[in-house]
Amino acid sequence: VPYRKRIGIAIMLNIIQQVCGINVIIFYSNTIFKANSESSNSSADEKSKINLYSKIFTIGVALVLGLGAYVSGIFSDKAGRRKVLLLGELFIVIFLGTIAILIHYEITIASPFLILAFLFAFGVSLGPVVWFYVPEIVNSKGCSIAIFANWFCVFVLGLVFIPMNDAISLKGVFMIFCVLSIGGLLYTFVFV
Repeated sequence: VPYRKRIGIAIMLNIIQQVCGINVIIFYSNTIFKANSESSNSSADEKSKINLYSKIFTIGVALVLGLGAYVSGIFSDKAGRRKVLLLGELFIVIFLGTIAILIHYEITIASPFLILAFLFAFGVSLGPVVWFYVPEIVNSKGCSIAIFANWFCVFVLGLVFIPMNDAISLKGVFMIFCVLSIGGLLYTFVFV
């Protein structure tokens, strides 16, 4: 495989890793949980409980990502990087789409658990696999370029999430992440 194509794959995998919305969900997990749970007529007691639950949920985010990385370490060498990426991306698409649908129909009780399932799918696949697959296909200069793309996406998505959420709602944001993840799944299927 020509080196330029491998650099392109490295860059795209880092972009795919971010456009599923992982860091937005991590950065704003407390806000997302509250927005998905509170209604305008929530009492002060209900808001206090939601605040506590959102803090517990935020801790759960870290635990689930850690568990996913552990599981990835076990399966990615046995099953192969490509299979782990494809399966993880498929579940990411399913969970993001389901979350958007549930938010649309205001079925809020399942959304936090689906977000945790999404995080686990990411933690098994795109999270760790991209970080150890990219150095296997490109040299350190290629890794630097790919990592720049990764952090640039983190910056842009972190910057636009709040205005995007205000403009098209949380459901719309999750649908955009779902559509971008479908594109990422197709790219991985064809090129990786």
